[in-house]
Amino acid sequence: MKVSVSIVVTLVAFGLSALTRLERYEKYYHGAPAALELTVKDDRGQPVEGSHVQAYYWRPSGVSDEENKDTNAEGKVTVVGEGYTSVRYFLTKEGYYETEGHAELKMPEKDPEHFWERARWEPIIRDEVLKKKRNPIAGIAWSNARLKAPPVETPIGLDLEKMDWLPPHGAGEQEDVRVTTTPAAVWGGKKMSYNVVRVTFDFPREGDGMQLCEADTFSTFRTGYAADLSRPFVRHLVLDRTDKGIQVDLLPYTHYLTFRVRTQFNEDGTIRSAHYGFLYRLIATPAEFSVSLPFFNPRPNDTNLEFDPERNLVPEKELRRRRALRP
Repeated sequence: MKVSVSIVVTLVAFGLSALTRLERYEKYYHGAPAALELTVKDDRGQPVEGSHVQAYYWRPSGVSDEENKDTNAEGKVTVVGEGYTSVRYFLTKEGYYETEGHAELKMPEKDPEHFWERARWEPIIRDEVLKKKRNPIAGIAWSNARLKAPPVETPIGLDLEKMDWLPPHGAGEQEDVRVTTTPAAVWGGKKMSYNVVRVTFDFPREGDGMQLCEADTFSTFRTGYAADLSRPFVRHLVLDRTDKGIQVDLLPYTHYLTFRVRTQFNEDGTIRSAHYGFLYRLIATPAEFSVSLPFFNPRPNDTNLEFDPERNLVPEKELRRRRALRP
């Protein structure tokens, strides 16, 4: 009896591995089914029903299948498509900011040698967040502000509302912060590329400063909803990339800077007035100093960082003029 069972198992195993070389190639070229199992919640942990999932399964043929499905009342959805390398997906719903995800397809952990015969990837199980649109406000955003690089190793005043250097380096009007750039040539006692590897921010006014924050890279709304007043605003902040080699991306996409400027105090030491905003993606080279989407909230004491691009207070004419003057 034991012998016959062994024979049956052997025959089953042989049948599973009996694909021809051409059949294996076909499965490779066209992909195999992959289940994407998502649980979607909002930024407060509540399930999001009716959020739309759009998934693309990539295959060696260069063709991607688009699969569409909506989440149920528990915020759950399973999307199955055929792929070989990876799957990229987008979550959308009216009143929420879009979320994007990516996952590599993996062989099943159990019995992977028979993958091609059974042709099914390990399920991808993930929790995702859709950040809700709470209170988008009008504000001042310069959309990838690209300034002429300031003199290195020299503190230069920067107006964060005008997003420009103070004269004679630019047309800024109020010194919110002093910026010092350090090139790689200064480091290590030997000649190196002249890329900037360090930026120092110094705030001359008491109460002003910056916070280094982690970005929500999965969402189109990457910052927090408001400046965190429970954390200190640092008056001297250094972004240093010397330990990463010679790079120009001083503030990577994984982080952003929240600032408080133009602080005024009451007689009892409490803050009477201040302005808040953020800087995202900072790049410095010998030719330019670039900040992606710097935002300045013009309303005093309003910590809201949720910017509405449709209500940008910078006139489009001025944005076009600044783009024409970029380095």
